[in-house]
Amino acid sequence: MSIEDKIKMFVEEHIDQCEIEQKYLTIYKDISQINNDIALFCAYIHQLINFYAYHYNDRIGRHFCAGDSRDYIKAIRLIRSFDILSKNSKYELKLENNYKMVLDYAETYLKANGGSEIPSDAPILNLIEYDPIFEINLKHHQNVKYLIFGTDKKPDIIINNVLDADIKILSNADSCLIYNIPIGNTLTKKDMIDWWNSLPSIQGNLFERLCKPLGEIEKKFFQFYWDNSKETSPMLIPQVYLHYDPKTIKELVEIKNGEKRLVFQRMDFLMLVNGNRIIIEIDGVQHYSTGDKPDKKKYANQVKYDRKMKFLNYDIYRIGGYELMDKFFDETVFEFFSSIKKKYYNNLT
Repeated sequence: MSIEDKIKMFVEEHIDQCEIEQKYLTIYKDISQINNDIALFCAYIHQLINFYAYHYNDRIGRHFCAGDSRDYIKAIRLIRSFDILSKNSKYELKLENNYKMVLDYAETYLKANGGSEIPSDAPILNLIEYDPIFEINLKHHQNVKYLIFGTDKKPDIIINNVLDADIKILSNADSCLIYNIPIGNTLTKKDMIDWWNSLPSIQGNLFERLCKPLGEIEKKFFQFYWDNSKETSPMLIPQVYLHYDPKTIKELVEIKNGEKRLVFQRMDFLMLVNGNRIIIEIDGVQHYSTGDKPDKKKYANQVKYDRKMKFLNYDIYRIGGYELMDKFFDETVFEFFSSIKKKYYNNLT
């Protein structure tokens, strides 16, 4: 079941839209264009809190009647339930800071029976009547123009139209795959399969094509995910160009401190899920040594690159080649993808 369907069921079960004033519906008009069910939820909670806010502010340090207490508890529980439902999805909501502070504190003293004593140090609710108290944390990848992937040969790229970022591959085009369809919140396995099936000249099986540039361990890693994921799962995209320098590695000049520009141009795997960009690298000995000797400079460059990518809001995960030896492989990979799912896309079915 999609997150949209789950939200719709939640709203139908808990929110009586007939009780919502037009004023609050108007406040969340922008959100209604994204998802009307979420707009109804926001309007209902906003109205519910504001209706009792007048009584709340006047009664700080005094008694809060049972009916008002129960309605505040209701609002808090609905917000918490929605937070759990929408966690790590593109529909996470952010509550205005003062409202959040008041409700978080209210949880410490509100009682469902017999009313509640509001502590004298409880924060005042600064009433907001004509602006939203919820913002939708809509994550997306709409600024991803191209995915160049599935290749072990560096393409020769030119830009036909700089203003439109219109690129053309002059050589090694046959060894590259280019996904140029707008990408929303998550690029799923089904999205990739549908794109492959829509190509005018399909040559063979998608899985087999994606395995072509992979080494033995990378292929085994990719196959594990492919075999154990659903079509609604995020696509694990192999051999993706994240950076591009037209020069070859040998031609790259050192820019400062002996560092070459854009040495790390292609990543092993990429996931685009719930607005997150996840880089997965499988590290063999070449990542930290030269020949049979440890290479401190190579290791330092790798660490520096990881740090740079994190500042650019990429999440980067490295798996040591030793971890993927036969005796460790199944346990390591299963645990890794289970952790990725738990953190990033438990909401996807």
